[in-house]
Amino acid sequence: MSDDALVTREQRGNISVLTMVYRPYNLLGPKLINAIVEQIEEAKKAGSPAIVLRSGLRHFSAGADLDIFDKRVEQGTGDTGGENRRLSGVEFLRFMNCCRFR
Repeated sequence: MSDDALVTREQRGNISVLTMVYRPYNLLGPKLINAIVEQIEEAKKAGSPAIVLRSGLRHFSAGADLDIFDKRVEQGTGDTGGENRRLSGVEFLRFMNCCRFR
């Protein structure tokens, strides 16, 4: 695992433990969501029946990354094309709700 990873994954028995380390506050935005989704997919491939999502920082998360909105206002667009999103916020919530590990 690289030192610049935003989310790390370790196996504890058959459980995958994902640790968010997106400094300074684990702000939820495209970068962190993409990293979480990637590690969930790896956990699923590893056959984990359950996943624990935790923070390696002082707090779990300080909420949404509001810089995204500032960038869009500066661009004068709602375009998300330059953000390399794997999922939108709503799609991420659906993904998390639909993930069933059996």
